Amino acid sequence: MVEDFKSVSQGKSLKHVREALGRLPSGGFERLSDLVVIPDVYGKVKREREIARKYSGGESQRHADLKNYLARHPEQLGLDATSRLTEYRFATGDRVDLLVRDRNGCAHAVEVEIGGDAENWVGMMQALKYRALLSPAFALAENACYGILAALSISREAREHCQRFGIRAVQIPLSRVQRKNYERETRRRKR
Repeated sequence: MVEDFKSVSQGKSLKHVREALGRLPSGGFERLSDLVVIPDVYGKVKREREIARKYSGGESQRHADLKNYLARHPEQLGLDATSRLTEYRFATGDRVDLLVRDRNGCAHAVEVEIGGDAENWVGMMQALKYRALLSPAFALAENACYGILAALSISREAREHCQRFGIRAVQIPLSRVQRKNYERETRRRKR
């Protein structure tokens, strides 16, 4: 049965995964309905990011603009910042888009995504990972470490999962970010 679940879950739709879960024996779970199935979107996002790196040399201009905007304006995230770092590198080699320390001494790992369901799911998972890394990295109690997903658009489903796992989801209106940078990117893509 486990082999069947693995083969069905690889690149299949959520409907197929749920059908495979329905065939699993329920003796191993208290309530099978409590099992959370997050769609496997990693492959799609990985391909999109590989294409972006191939043609733009790394993160998109839109992503960089949003990250830099949030670094300059952490109040858009509801934070009273005392310090901000972009691309903070943990001892594990992981890099968080934005690290913010607030006046209460808390640390906030901000994962910046442009939007779209696939990026929202991956961004939520990255925010979870970075939140876990904050405590040992800065010798802080776990309740002084927070994860934030900041994006131009966040789906309702992604927002609900963020809430379930203790990640704050913040949608940043496009109108607040410098439009001239987006116009420049659009002109570059048309060439």
